[in-house]
Amino acid sequence: MSFLDKLFKKEPEPYTVDTEFGKFTMEYYDKEKTRPCYAYTGFGEWTDESGTYGIDDVEIYCDNEETFEMKNGLAMLKKVMSEQEFWLERARQGAADNWLTEDGTVLTWVIDENNKEVELPPDEFKKLLHVVSIHIYSDDGICLVLDGDYKGESLYTDHCIAVSLNGKGEVEECSL
Repeated sequence: MSFLDKLFKKEPEPYTVDTEFGKFTMEYYDKEKTRPCYAYTGFGEWTDESGTYGIDDVEIYCDNEETFEMKNGLAMLKKVMSEQEFWLERARQGAADNWLTEDGTVLTWVIDENNKEVELPPDEFKKLLHVVSIHIYSDDGICLVLDGDYKGESLYTDHCIAVSLNGKGEVEECSL
């Protein structure tokens, strides 16, 4: 390939799939888009007690790396989106349980006026959390990424809470 061919090489169009949740674009391993990746990304809408808001990162892993289909992932996304209250409560509870202290409060990284980390009752902590990202894995696993603010400050500075759940809604892991 000549220098001019490389210079004016037209970048391939991203592979997209239209779904009932919007358009999902296949991710690639390399910037030349020659090796399809393991997942599709898109956007979503979430509704909770604070209203409806957009989620900028919805990722659905392929059923397998040979066909690049996402039938299982789309079915699980449909389940999650149709039962948002259930999944959000499970994720919130998993996050609260993970950082529960011996005195029954949830420790945050917010520093109060006395230069101490703020501890919140679990119910108050859970109300602060909202979904910022959804990842649907090929094995029906789900990861809801949560974030929240307390008096204008992020609960865990620039970190989010990743709550992994199985297809039944049972928390399997929680991390920052």
